[in-house]
Amino acid sequence: MIKTDFSEVKDLFLVYPEGFDKVHSQLTGFYKKLLGVIPQEIHLFIIVNNEKAGIKIKSHYPNKNIDIIPIPNFNEIWLRDIMGFNTGENRIYKPIYSPDYCKYIYTAGYLEIVNRQLKEIIEKSTKAEIIELPIVLDGGNLITNGEIGFITDKIYNDNKELGKNVKSIIRNYLGIEPIIIKSNKNDKLSHTDGYMAFLNKKKICISQYPEIAFLKDDNKYLEAIRQETAKHSLETIKIYDRPVAEKVIGGGNAENDKSKDCLSSARGIYINFLRLNDTIILPEYSIPGYKKAIEYNTINKQALTNLGYKVITINCDEIARLGGSLRCITFTN
Repeated sequence: MIKTDFSEVKDLFLVYPEGFDKVHSQLTGFYKKLLGVIPQEIHLFIIVNNEKAGIKIKSHYPNKNIDIIPIPNFNEIWLRDIMGFNTGENRIYKPIYSPDYCKYIYTAGYLEIVNRQLKEIIEKSTKAEIIELPIVLDGGNLITNGEIGFITDKIYNDNKELGKNVKSIIRNYLGIEPIIIKSNKNDKLSHTDGYMAFLNKKKICISQYPEIAFLKDDNKYLEAIRQETAKHSLETIKIYDRPVAEKVIGGGNAENDKSKDCLSSARGIYINFLRLNDTIILPEYSIPGYKKAIEYNTINKQALTNLGYKVITINCDEIARLGGSLRCITFTN
């Protein structure tokens, strides 16, 4: 059975991007802070692309249980999208990773290299069996409770030749019933983990946006998601998100692309949190020119604390400006 975000976590995969390209190497300070708040009982697999970075992070956290995975020339931070789906039985189902965004980065040659590197990562860590899942699907576009899984209809655009067969492929390989929901027309990424997060089999967090003009269509979209989850007798928990209207420079077809087809920033998206057993690591953000930012940085923490979780917060502005947040950059075992 496919693992869920609320399944027991023993291992956490992260990168340490010192030595990555210019954009990602600037995130080393953020990653050091994140590693500092990971619970001590969690074993860490840290992926680096050079020996110096591995030595540095182990010396910075001598009391943490860390194994370094050296992968020469590795340059990816979005582990959730590329690593596949874990079964908890030392088996990973690996879909085809072929993004239709950031095309200047995700060339055929680059994707071939990443696929080879991922197999090397698994071989140097858990040695899990890798099963090729014959559909194009980013890991961020599947939220599951182990029985059903929410996926946006971007999966049809990414697998036109398969048509409706994508649902039977998911059933047969992952053992869950896929629930296909519409994509948000304002969201190029179209990942369900930007709107939803299961807490257990019956409780699901869904984003709640403020009533602001530029978010009018997004609020209609979120209401449609709530109606869909109600059909499956799920109890919904509101997570108060406050998206920032900014684009990811380079999130389109060219390095400096700023067009409407670029990815949107993830600043203000709190629902993309990291669940590690009874601990939730929750994003914090600065919201430019918004006086109520402090309320958003406390209201979600309080709501999740009231549900019995230990909640740790960390500022995620740097990573969110690149189009993702905490769940996006992690993979659990």
